[in-house]
Order: sequence, then C-alpha cells, then structure tokens
Amino acid sequence: MQGGYLKYWPLGIFFSIIALLLGIYGLAFGNWLPLYIYLVLPLIALIVWRPLIGFCIMIFFIPLEDLTVIIPSFTLIKLIGIVTFWGWLMHLIMAKKFFKLNNFIAILVLYLLWCLLSVTWAIEPEQSMRRMISLVQLLAMVILGYNLVDKRKDMHFILGSYLLGAFISAVLGIYNSYLHDFTIRAVMCNLQDPNLYARLLSLGMLFGGYFAFTARDKLIRLASFSMCIVLFLAILLSGSRGAWFALFLTLLAGGFIGGKYIIKVLTKRVVIVCLISGFIIAGWLGTYVVKEMPVIFQRAQSINEISENRAAGRFDIWLVGLEICKNNLVHGVGLDNFPYAYNQYLPATEGVTKGVGLNKGPHNIYLAAFAELGLPGLILLLALFISMWRMGGQTERKTDLVTCRLITVFLALAGLTCLDHHAKFFYLGLLIPGIMAQFSILNGHQPTGSPDKALFLSTIFPNKFYKNSGIFAFKIIQNLQATGVNVKVIAPVPYSPVILWFKEKWRNMGRVPWKETIDGVEIYHPRFLCLPGGKHDDWNIRFMYWSLLPRISIFNDVAQYKIIHSYGLLPTGYVGQLIAEKLDMYSVCTAIGSDVNLVGQKPTAVFDKARYTLKNAHQVVAVGQELARQAEKLSETAREIKVIYEGVDDDMFDTTGISKEQAKNKLGFKTNDRIILYVGRLIRQKGVYELIDAFAKINDKFPYVFLVLVGSGQEREYLTSLVETRGLQSKVVFAGQVPHDELIWWFAACEVSVLLSYHEGVPNVIKEAMSCSRPIVATKAVGISELVINGENGILVEPRNSDEAAEALGKLLDDPDLVIRMGSCGRNLIKSGWAGWKQTAQNYRQVYLQLIEDSNKEM
Repeated sequence: MQGGYLKYWPLGIFFSIIALLLGIYGLAFGNWLPLYIYLVLPLIALIVWRPLIGFCIMIFFIPLEDLTVIIPSFTLIKLIGIVTFWGWLMHLIMAKKFFKLNNFIAILVLYLLWCLLSVTWAIEPEQSMRRMISLVQLLAMVILGYNLVDKRKDMHFILGSYLLGAFISAVLGIYNSYLHDFTIRAVMCNLQDPNLYARLLSLGMLFGGYFAFTARDKLIRLASFSMCIVLFLAILLSGSRGAWFALFLTLLAGGFIGGKYIIKVLTKRVVIVCLISGFIIAGWLGTYVVKEMPVIFQRAQSINEISENRAAGRFDIWLVGLEICKNNLVHGVGLDNFPYAYNQYLPATEGVTKGVGLNKGPHNIYLAAFAELGLPGLILLLALFISMWRMGGQTERKTDLVTCRLITVFLALAGLTCLDHHAKFFYLGLLIPGIMAQFSILNGHQPTGSPDKALFLSTIFPNKFYKNSGIFAFKIIQNLQATGVNVKVIAPVPYSPVILWFKEKWRNMGRVPWKETIDGVEIYHPRFLCLPGGKHDDWNIRFMYWSLLPRISIFNDVAQYKIIHSYGLLPTGYVGQLIAEKLDMYSVCTAIGSDVNLVGQKPTAVFDKARYTLKNAHQVVAVGQELARQAEKLSETAREIKVIYEGVDDDMFDTTGISKEQAKNKLGFKTNDRIILYVGRLIRQKGVYELIDAFAKINDKFPYVFLVLVGSGQEREYLTSLVETRGLQSKVVFAGQVPHDELIWWFAACEVSVLLSYHEGVPNVIKEAMSCSRPIVATKAVGISELVINGENGILVEPRNSDEAAEALGKLLDDPDLVIRMGSCGRNLIKSGWAGWKQTAQNYRQVYLQLIEDSNKEM
C-alpha cells in the first residue's frame, strides 16, 4: 500500500471535505467561484505532476474545442496546454523527462522557419504573424505528445482520449441534426464548419478501428466498434463530400496495405457473422436514410452537379491559385495570404467567374502551401507526409503499420479538398506514426536480465548502402551471436532531410532503413541531429544522447539488458556511458584507434568527454597494446585497460589455391600486369595523397605496374583530379566499394599491399593482406608496428613521407623473391600469433560475464 497511490488517501479525504464545505457555501450564498478555483488548483497540480494527463485532456477536447471557448481566440485547450507544457519543462529540468527528436519534428521545425521567413514578404504581415503564432502552438503540441509518451499504454490513452471526445462530438452533431429533422448538415455547434467537423470525426474513426482490431478486452473492442458506427453516421450527416471521398479511399487503401492481415481477421466465424449482420442492417438503414435523413441524400445527389456549378466556385479559386503559384514560384505570397493575393490575381486569370471566391481560401492544402510558401514550402509539406509514411513503416506490429499508413493516406487525401493543415487534429494525425514507431523495438524480447544479452552501440556499422562500413564490428557481432549472446545492434545515422537528397551521400544516409537484417544480424538505425562541418562535435554528441536515451530506455524496460557495449571512444563511448549510468547498466567501451589517437586535437569539451568515458566505463577495451597505453595516459588513472585484438578470418583470406594469373584475369588485368593495392577509405588521414605521389615517382621505372584503390570516401573526386593532373589516369584504378568476401581476389592479384596512414589502431586490412601472403608497406603509426616487423613481413616508413614509400615499393617490385619471402613470413605470423573472430567474441563474452559476476559478489 505504501508504494502505491493508496498512500495519498488521507490527503484525498481532506480535499473532499473542503470541496463539500465550499459546495455548501456556494448553495448558501450563490457564489461558486471559490469552488471553481478550488477544483482547478488540484487539477493544475495533477497535470504538473503527470503532464501526460494534461495532454490527454487537451486531446479529448480537440473535437469539442468550439464548446470550450473562454474568451475570443482563447480556449480551454490552450489553458490546459500552457499548464501541461510548463509541467513538462519542470520534468525536463529535473531530468525526469528527456527531450526526444525525430524526423517529423525536425522537418516541422524547418517548415515553421520557412513560414516565419515568409512573413517578411507577405502581403499582409499581421495576418501571417497571427497564423505563425498558432503554428508555434501546434509545434508545442507535437513536441509535448512525442516527449510525454514513454509506454505503449500512454499512446493508447492518447488515442482513446481523442476517440472519446470525437464520439461525444458525434452524438452532439447527430442530436443537432435530429432537432432539425435531419434537414441540415450535422455540426457540433453553430460555430463549426461541417467539413472540418467531418474530418475531425474521421480521424477518430480511424483510432476507433485501431482499438476494434487490437484491444485485448472484448468489451473495449465492442465499445470501439460501436463508437465507429456513431462516428460514421455523424460523418454522413455532415454532408462533407470531401471527407466522404477521403474516408472511402482510405478504407479502400486499407484493403491493399493490410490485405493479408484483414483477410486473416475476416475468416474468423464471429467476424463473418458480424459482417453479414452489418450488411443486412446497412441495407435496411439505407432505405431509412433516404426517407428520414434527406440531408445525406441531397449532398450525395449534389456530387453529380459539381461539373455544372464548378464545385461552388472552388475550381475557379484553384485556377486563380495556379496563377498565384506561377508568379511566385520560389517564395509565395506569404503565410495565410492566399485570400489577399486572390483579389489581386483574379482579374488576370482567364475563364473564371469574377464574382466567385472573393476572399476565400484555396480549399486545398497543397495549393495553399505552394501559393503562400512557394516551392520550398510545398516540398517541406510533402516531406512531412513522406516522414509519416516512413515512420509508419518502422513499426513491427501489422496493426500499427496499417493504422499509421491509413492516417497518412487520409490526411493526404483530405488535403485535396480542405484547408486543415493548420488544424490541431491534422497535427495530431501527423504525430501518431512518430509515437508508434518508437515502440517497434519492443516485439519479441522477453525480460531476462541475462549477461548473455547486450546492446551494441556503434556509428560504424554496415547498412544497406555502405555494406563494408564497420565490417569488423559486424564480425564481432556475428561471432558473439554464435557464442550464445543475444546482441541487438543500435547503429545511429545522422538525420538527413529530403531537401538534402540532391547529394548522393545525404540521399543514401536518408534512405537507410530504420531497421534491417544483414546475414542474421538485426540492426536498428535511429536518427539523430548532426550539424555538419566537423566543428560541432560537442553538440552532436548531445544530440545523439538525447535521441538514443528514450529509445534504449524503452528497449531496456522490456528486455532488461545489463550490458551496453560502445564501439569507439567518441561519440558512442561517451553516449553509451551516460546511458549506462542513467539506466543502471554496465558499460563496455572499445577504443578502436583514431578515436584515441586524435582526441588530443579535439576541443576541450570533447576531450573531457573522452577522458570521462575512459575513467568511468566499467571496462575499457583497446584493440592493441600501444593503443591501450595511450588510453591509460589519457584516463590519468591506474585502472587496467584490457587488450582484445580483433580477429582475422585466415580461412577466408587464404590465396593458396588462387594463382596471380587467375586473379588478374578475373579482375580484368593482363597476366604481366603488376598491382600495388590499397584497401580502405579514401580520406587524407589514410595517406592516399602520399601514395599517389609515391606511385608517380616509380611509374616510369615500372611500366607494367598499376595502383588500385579499393574503397570510397570524401576525397574520391580530388584524388581523381590529382591522378589526371599527374597523367596517371591509365595507371591508377579506382575500384570503388568491393564486398568484403571478394577482397581475396584483389589480394591474390597484387604484389604488395600499402597503408600509409597518419595514425591507426591495429588495422585488420593489414592482417588480411598478411593472411593472403602479401608483403606490406606501411607507416610507423601506432598499432601497425604490432603487425609489421620491419624487414621481415614488410617495410615500415615514416608517415607523410612519399619518398620513403616510393623507395620501399621500388625495392619490393625489383625483388620478386623478397615479395614471396615477406609474404610467406606474414602468413606464418597470422597462423601462429593471431586469433580468429570466434576467439575475439569469446573474449568479449568473458568481459560481460566478469562484470556480472563481480557485481553479484559485491551484493
């Protein structure tokens, strides 16, 4: 009892007694104000304590907003919204809530910024500013909704609140029409537009359908289905042809989107009986509707007259709107300025009835966005719908997916005949897919809390478009799973809005699926805001933390993970450490090379984050001895940093059965061609410019030698230009990305493998070349000297020294016997001294188990 709400019962009795006394006072003196104030203050306290309650009350009142007017332009919804937002901010400050960001909110912010900018050239700036204020309020509602929902139950409260409000609104609308013998269009009150009313109820009907299909309680399912019938009748009585059209096509789309699921449901005996009964009732009601509800029949009949009366002037308005768009293609005429522009452009538009549509809106959200905000505004509006559709696809439950997609279809279709894209219900509909998508990670996980379950966090990991990125992290996960560890990979991707997709890098980044499975490994790609330019690392780390914490928190509530393993010191190591502290998990951080080597060059704020991670992670792992020593210096503590070398697949990278001639023919080279091979990213830090310079110095001496660069990167275009400037375009081959298992052919074909990096960890590409019996030319960077023994299996040179690199390459090309001898030595070193990936995974599993065992001993 003491742990639950029952411990507040004395307080509840006290407040009840006071309320009773104030009620008696009101009856005696006719002054009810003290009682109202008394009732409102506890409600405010309740909302501040539980902001979600306030949000649900807001949502409940959206379909009933015209009944909640306190003073002109100020409703009960706004009052509750202010209290709710303040309460959420208090929770944010006290770290009880965390700010979450998703694609939709980011695009919405861009849309509002463009709207604000349009005020500067608007025909009527004051009108634009009034609309801008209302849009900011809607943004606040979206932020509230997305950040207050932490559980699927919370989402159900929101949907249920709106459904209940819509049901009450529908009952009032039907009753209002009944009072007039069903001869007028149904609305909740005289202040409301029947078209807006119909779309408000349509959204509620979609929510009701969701509960009718998903609720476990049969009573709730029956109640939801009954509410849908009432909502549908009210929508019919509203006489809104646009809403009828949008709802009909949406339900039709539902048959295609959720076809198999719907068929499965429809084959149940109970459902079949209900459907047959429903058709019989509908047939009987059809006759009744025609006779007793003439407003429906009249509005349905008027559909045939649209071509004759030009849809009551709407076609004319649209023609003028197109004229406005044509003359204001880029920036439009300003937010909410369509009516004013219409009066100006009406005389210049041919074929319209001059007196029709004056000072009216365009009745089409796409035309409105284009005319008022120009092409950028239209693109951003469409991007909102695209974001909705994609978030709907992130859900794992079929009912969630179908619901999100149907909401998207409905809002998109309803927008063809309305101007609701500044309405609260419209923004609520846009928000729902974002809320549902964050729960998709919950399916299929049972709470065990076992050390054999771990979260793996890495920004370097393969995905649909970059299959070789982080291939070694992928190998660790594959082998961890093989040892029995249930690993879920979270590989965050910078948020890339559609407007940046003109560049392939951003386009591919934006198209990376939210969830994918590669060779049995399940990978999640949540988005985070990432400021470009390389000068905002501190803020980008914060953005990643804010984005990942809520998702991992939801994940952990169900699966109860004990370990979070971060691959890389920054940014994931620091983010993983903060999340581990917040969720009471054990943190493991792997320092992989450049993260430690370059941290000293970072700004103080970023450097401090790296040091904090090294000091506080439960276990820091380095991929090499020298890297571990550097990490120990950075941490300024005496703690042990464990060394776990990454494995190498010496069975895959074995050229014993492949001749050079065979490999060269397969790759399109001649038998007497000789190949210098580089495998890695095309970035300056890898020494690729020095490599081309070194190759240019030996090119004349070895006419049959080619330089092959396997990989991609940001320097590709500059390197191509450099090669052309040096006249080497016929001798330098840019092979691009190559699947990891096909690298064997390139190693088999080459004479020597080169890596002239400025800094490294313990590069696996050198291990793979050694495993393929190829000599190495590499720099004396940290970690490389643990692999290459100068003069035995390769030649080490100083970083940034192309002369030394050219000399080393020339020495090997001049002496084929030396190439064979060094290659054989490298293969022997790999076979005798380096573990495979299975051993690497076992070592990490042992780290996990040790952390859990040590914790149990302390307890």
